Amino acid sequence: MSLKLIGRKYIGFENALARQAQAFAAVGGAEIELKFLEVEDLYEQMVAGKGAANGEADIMLTVTDWYPALIAENAVARLDEFIATDPPQDWNDGWTPSVLGLQQDAGGHIYGLPYHDGPEMFIFRKDLFDSDDEQKCFQEQHGRPLTLPRTWSEFLEVARFFTRPEDNLYGTVFAAFPDAHNIIYDFLLHVWTRGGEVLDGDNRPAFHSETGIEALRFIKDLMHTHQVTPPDCAEIDSVKSGDRFASGEIAMMVNWMGFAAYADSYETSQVKGKVGCGLVPAGNSPGGTHCSLNIYWCLTITAGSQQKEEAYHFLKNCAMPENDIITSDEGGIGVRRSTWLEYANRGVAGYAELEEQHAHAMHLPQVAAFGQMIEILNEHLDRALNHDGDPAAELNAAAEKCAKLLE
Repeated sequence: MSLKLIGRKYIGFENALARQAQAFAAVGGAEIELKFLEVEDLYEQMVAGKGAANGEADIMLTVTDWYPALIAENAVARLDEFIATDPPQDWNDGWTPSVLGLQQDAGGHIYGLPYHDGPEMFIFRKDLFDSDDEQKCFQEQHGRPLTLPRTWSEFLEVARFFTRPEDNLYGTVFAAFPDAHNIIYDFLLHVWTRGGEVLDGDNRPAFHSETGIEALRFIKDLMHTHQVTPPDCAEIDSVKSGDRFASGEIAMMVNWMGFAAYADSYETSQVKGKVGCGLVPAGNSPGGTHCSLNIYWCLTITAGSQQKEEAYHFLKNCAMPENDIITSDEGGIGVRRSTWLEYANRGVAGYAELEEQHAHAMHLPQVAAFGQMIEILNEHLDRALNHDGDPAAELNAAAEKCAKLLE
């Protein structure tokens, strides 16, 4: 017997799932055939192209913002009966509630087990912020101590200070590659931290408000006016942004916690042991707030799978403590509290802050059409950030199209 698993192309996922598949086979489980695609291709095949409903794989590594569409299309299998008769070890106290909710429907039915976590955080090079020379220089230039930025205006000030292209150092990085992934999430995080909304109380677009326009202009100015990011951000996706930070090119960024852990612990990292994490800066307006973005990856069984029971056995096996540790060991972020404690005790950046970050985390609107809305936003954010489009015009055009989807 064999099972097909399809997931996102990322070396951390690929290596971890290969080891977990081997561990499953060692206890008498099925052979797992692994296939990995870029995130946008994965969405197009398995969600938009209905590959999950048609059983093009038995198991799918699924990001939580795809669940509303998958559940509405009956494209993924409920796990309730499997869990009731054969629950994962420590179900469900072994996980924080915020990694158990987004794979459920309104009725509380469960469609996936959490696999990889790591909310967005403020990530920085401690060696730069702790340097006496940098502290002295910043004090002379700005008349205040060099501290971690609490607001976006402070973030810009510090980013400009650390931008030194001649030394291959930039204040920050933005993953502007239009793969419907970080270009979306980073924009929405900027909206939320300024007190804005993605959808209003009636599920109508609200991201094109003055707050949303201010957020997009700020990002665009970081890239093009202030030039505090590498000049090729249009080619940088989330994974490449993490690689740039680990190479020592970036002083600070707002990014997934997994990239902080990678940069802080892997031997190839140029900033190993020098990485810190903190709160995402807040907007300067009275409505500004520190918040994180809670999106995580789950293993889910496709509705079209003909081997759902064996597929569940693999999901359950991956959820065991020793296999969750493998996810972190290979460059992902395990989802068990025990894994977080183990890695916090090892001193790896980000893990000690995970519970607090989850307490202040936002998540995407749980509406079935949001996957299509992301595709629309992807197009218009790309135009605004990478092709000289006007932020207000692009957001208004996106909102008009999204409103029609939600009618």
